[in-house]
Amino acid sequence: MATMYLSKSRILFFKCWECHSWSLEFGSSPCLPFLETLNFPNLSKLTNDPVHYNPTWPLVPTKIPPGIPKFEGKFGEDSADHVTTFHLWCSSKSLIDDSIRLRFFQHSLNRNVTKWYIKLKGGSFSTFGELATMFLNHF
Repeated sequence: MATMYLSKSRILFFKCWECHSWSLEFGSSPCLPFLETLNFPNLSKLTNDPVHYNPTWPLVPTKIPPGIPKFEGKFGEDSADHVTTFHLWCSSKSLIDDSIRLRFFQHSLNRNVTKWYIKLKGGSFSTFGELATMFLNHF
């Protein structure tokens, strides 16, 4: 077995419970070679964060208010309508800070749209407007 750790620099590490070795890839421990045959997905992409954080931003609420609009990227689904609906939803929940909207937007994405978000380069944007522009240009 192995334990997953996320460092302060947002690097994902795994520690083997048996030999206590450290690794950047799950299943690469010398005492657990069979894990490599299980074809686990590369989880390092899940730690990628395209948001460029500012330490002065307020904390994000720990619970997402109900009713967040969802965008799946289906044929005929309007991305501009989604950005507008999301913006109105945030306003109705008193989530008026731009940085909170920026960090909540990822929760409004489903399926392949989530994959698009995860694949964005780390630190790609620092405002909701920048993210919305990237989103609208892509979808």
